Amino acid sequence: RMDRRLLKYEDLFLSASKGVDFHWTLLAAISYQESHWDPLAISKTGVRGLMMLTQQTAKEMGVVKRTDPEQSIKGGSLYFQKIFNRFPETIPITDRTWMSLAAYNIGFSHIKDAREFTKRIGKDADNWQEVSKALLIKGKSGAVSKTRAKEAIDYVNRVKLFYATLFLQEKLDSST
Repeated sequence: RMDRRLLKYEDLFLSASKGVDFHWTLLAAISYQESHWDPLAISKTGVRGLMMLTQQTAKEMGVVKRTDPEQSIKGGSLYFQKIFNRFPETIPITDRTWMSLAAYNIGFSHIKDAREFTKRIGKDADNWQEVSKALLIKGKSGAVSKTRAKEAIDYVNRVKLFYATLFLQEKLDSST
């Protein structure tokens, strides 16, 4: 099922990746975690489509119909790039990518706050592992619920794992 769905949207992920700084397999991994590649997916919070965009985000990214696969993938990719660009360039690219994933899931302000808290407790605010620990601590203090903090960290871990799987599969497929 996964292979069939990915094949259906692979060209759209490839196309969208040309407008951003990310490999298409990362975009596909984000989309899989968001919607399991179901263009009609909708959550209880009202986000929709392959990249699960809010109405506001869709509007900002020029998406007219969130359930249109091409529009959703392009809009979600541009939005992910926008989040990534908001983080300082001094952050190593992998940590910046993981922080961007968390922000895509839980909101930029929560990750920004977690980075500031990380600095205050004398840890490295440019390191995702340190920031994720701070996010959990902040989750206990009520700034963001502990459940939402854990969900964001789990989301990043699932996207990372699936991204690695898709990336490796693509390399294996291209070598045969």
